[in-house]
Amino acid sequence: MKIWIVLAALLCAGAGWWYGVHGMGKSAAVVKPNEKEAIAKVERGNIHIVLSRTGKIDAKESVKISHKVRSDTMTITSIVPEGSYVTKGQELVSFNNAKQKTDVETAEGDYKAAASDVDIAKQAVEITQRENTDALSQAQFKYRAAQLEYEKAEKGELPQSERKMKLEIEKAESEVKQAKESYELITDKDVIAQGFATPTDIEKERIRYRAAQIQAEVTTSELEVFRKYTRPVSLTAKQADVETTRAATQTIENVNANKLRQKNAEYEAKQEKQRQFKDRLQIAREQLEATNLKAPNDGLVIYGDSGDDEGRYSRGNGPIRVGAQVYYNQTVITLPKMDEMIIKTNIAEVDINRVKKGMRVVISADAYPDLNEIGTVDTIGNVASRSYFDATNNYTLTVQLRKGDLKIKPGVSAKIEIEIDELKNVLLVPVNAVFKHDGRNFAYVKSGGIECRELKLGSNNDTHVVVQDGLKEGDAVMLYEPEHVELPPTRKSPGVTTVPATTALTTVTRDRVDK
Repeated sequence: MKIWIVLAALLCAGAGWWYGVHGMGKSAAVVKPNEKEAIAKVERGNIHIVLSRTGKIDAKESVKISHKVRSDTMTITSIVPEGSYVTKGQELVSFNNAKQKTDVETAEGDYKAAASDVDIAKQAVEITQRENTDALSQAQFKYRAAQLEYEKAEKGELPQSERKMKLEIEKAESEVKQAKESYELITDKDVIAQGFATPTDIEKERIRYRAAQIQAEVTTSELEVFRKYTRPVSLTAKQADVETTRAATQTIENVNANKLRQKNAEYEAKQEKQRQFKDRLQIAREQLEATNLKAPNDGLVIYGDSGDDEGRYSRGNGPIRVGAQVYYNQTVITLPKMDEMIIKTNIAEVDINRVKKGMRVVISADAYPDLNEIGTVDTIGNVASRSYFDATNNYTLTVQLRKGDLKIKPGVSAKIEIEIDELKNVLLVPVNAVFKHDGRNFAYVKSGGIECRELKLGSNNDTHVVVQDGLKEGDAVMLYEPEHVELPPTRKSPGVTTVPATTALTTVTRDRVDK
């Protein structure tokens, strides 16, 4: 029962202080704690000014692993436990791949058939090349034979025949001369008178003479016919054979080229088809391989997209698990690189100029009570953002932790305290002794009676605030707001806080005052 009474008293005291600080007015109910415990002294000392924020610890670099199987959905058949540490190359997730296996088998069959068609087409090209070579060789042989026949006739047979004819003419002319001499001799009057030639002998010589004349005329005529007709006709015929065989050779060359071109086109078409089937097979194999996701690096397994907490469980058929279906390109696992961790948080627009890159940051986390890490401010965003429920502009701030595996799981909430400044030998008063009304800050000084004084304040942390005017060292100030104490009248230049409204008395949560 006593415990409940104490708790109730503490709650009431806290409520009274909150109402006083946030300016709910003099009419608000105030609970009076024990006066011995509700008085503080105004003292000089040193104060550390810190800016406290909460954020989430995450890896500076993370690899998002998604399935690349070209399908509407894929069903998970096995998956490593979330939170386990995996090494590079270790299998993370496998999907139902019955369709992909069938696709590979079909693609392999098509590729083999296409490869066989390519071999047949290649053989057809080789056969055509050999047939073309044989046909062209025969045509070229005939052409060369026709040329040789022409040369043979022009330079051999025809000149030889003409020489023979000339020889026959000479022989005929010689026989004519001999026959003429014999005939003239036998017809000599003396020969006849002496009785050496009978009429019969004379007639025989005459006939022989006449026959020699006719033979000479015939051989001469044959030579003329040979020169005028036989020789030109023979050469023309031989030349025609040459032209015919030459044209035939050219025709065969053209026909061969067309045949070979056609076979090559068929061969290339088969090759292109084979390449297409090879590409399809490669894609099918890649798709089959994509049904087993492996770790590209060492890391801690986080299901889904670690940077999208809401999306990790709101899309698809629920959480990542065996039996779940995931969509194409959906992040299944995130592998943070644990050797470099950061914390991201937001700072208000009014604090943006107070924080500098490289400032020391003290980090703690409820999940790791022994954690007492020191980090530094790494980056401060340049573009402001504003949530739907917050009218204040905020900037993203990144805190860099020391390198090395700190054995901290990504996604853990952390408290960061940025050490803004350290003020020495300043007048300090507890924040619980300051009350706010209508934008003015007051303290209640107990010295015999109770005096309400307006204050001019400086920087503060979560426990103390710097007093620039309104109090002096040694003053006893009340930690609760008493009843029926009048506020001092408004001055022409009322004391106001010199720190941003969003940080004064409310933004820090760390007790670090050195007296």
